[in-house]
Amino acid sequence: MSTQQNLFINSIFDTTVTADLKSNSESLLEEIDKIYEDLYEKHQHYLGYPFNLNLEYAEFGKFLNLQPNNLGDAFYSSTVNIDTKKQEREVLKFFADVYKLPWEEAWGYIGHGGTEGNLCGMLVARERYPDGIFYFSEASHYSIKKNAWILGKPGEVIPSQPNGEFDYNALIERILKNGNKPVLLVATLGTTMTGAIDNVQIIVDLFKKHNIKEYHIHYDGALFGGMIPFMENGPELNFETLPIDSIAISGHKFVGCPMPAGIFLTRKKYIQKILENSDVSYVGTKDTTISGCRNGLSALLLWYQINRKGVEGFKQDVRQCMEVTAYAKARLDSIGWNNFVNPWSNTIVIDKPNDAICNYWSLACEGDKAHIIIMQHVTKEHIDLFIEHLLNSKYTIN
Repeated sequence: MSTQQNLFINSIFDTTVTADLKSNSESLLEEIDKIYEDLYEKHQHYLGYPFNLNLEYAEFGKFLNLQPNNLGDAFYSSTVNIDTKKQEREVLKFFADVYKLPWEEAWGYIGHGGTEGNLCGMLVARERYPDGIFYFSEASHYSIKKNAWILGKPGEVIPSQPNGEFDYNALIERILKNGNKPVLLVATLGTTMTGAIDNVQIIVDLFKKHNIKEYHIHYDGALFGGMIPFMENGPELNFETLPIDSIAISGHKFVGCPMPAGIFLTRKKYIQKILENSDVSYVGTKDTTISGCRNGLSALLLWYQINRKGVEGFKQDVRQCMEVTAYAKARLDSIGWNNFVNPWSNTIVIDKPNDAICNYWSLACEGDKAHIIIMQHVTKEHIDLFIEHLLNSKYTIN
């Protein structure tokens, strides 16, 4: 075949490939636009899950062309070297300070969500007391039972009170029945369906009464863990006033990260055993984390958020959420729609509406109950529209 023929064939092939790529690219961009429009539309009427959708991160788009990877322990550098660990540590210190955990005694990291934080807290508890038994309530987040199974300790599921708190008498009875085994307790700071807070002070008083001395208390603070430190007249829950040993907080809930993220904190002395077996030579660091490779972008975004908001900004967010919660409850009461709210909670439990309303507002449902959760993006106008939907059970949603 002549050189001229080769050039001709190549030119046809290149043109065809280029045209196909252009067509595919245009089609893909159209599909991306459709996905964006669908997600954006759903964001406008979202009441059922505790995500903070009041997000302001447009200027961070340039970071999507980078790949920050916070591999391994947040307190050790790595030869991977493209990380945001400095910002990660500043986020950890911010939450250690508001939870009154002295920074020199603190350890933690930012993982991929509350489930990972709970798993790490439960792992630390198991390593402290290998022969201990996990105890958690039936109202605990589903991740607790799953994590206990992963750790090879299925644990004891304790009945809950009607509002979602531990049945404290049932808890202590079960502990005593198991003899002198150490207690690996997972308490909940805002139960999933009812927004109840397990009272650690009551639990600790029972421990003292029955001479239970070996225990690790992990708090699952997915939503309320981000709110309680900034709540006026809220409960005094911190590492100074209570014997809390670890806590997990979701970064994408109250704090406000546009991707799943979790903040985990514990006392540094509890992870020494894990630290001793964590050297990874080829990445030049220690890996004490569950996930290994971790999202450096979420750490950066959380760092931006705590610096943008600060303590006063988060206090204002809590005030706003609680004000709209009170408004929503009053509106529900005014139309006779059965509901209840636990103390210090922005979760309103309601009688389950019809399926059309549940689907439109993305409500979480369990049996004949549902709930609405008043996050930063929820306004009184949202509540008014929701009430309008409830008033007309035959309302047609467009």
